[in-house]
Amino acid sequence: MASNPLILLVENNQREAQQLKLILESEGFNVDAPYSGWAALEWIKSRRYASAVVDFVLPDMKGDELADKIKLEYPGMKVILLTGFL
Repeated sequence: MASNPLILLVENNQREAQQLKLILESEGFNVDAPYSGWAALEWIKSRRYASAVVDFVLPDMKGDELADKIKLEYPGMKVILLTGFL
């Protein structure tokens, strides 16, 4: 039996992170949700994520910077950038 995909959700707003986590989990994903870019990079070292959903605005780096770091170190991982800005 295959396990559900593991998603890394990086959103610095804890309320929004919890809402997104609930939505993803309701669709069958397992979700880890650190609140900063550097924390996310530490989590990636110890788990195999199918993909990462990254907010563009993080407290310690921009989301696109985190996406670049992820793609450099883990080229097979898919990254989705989110923003609340129009």
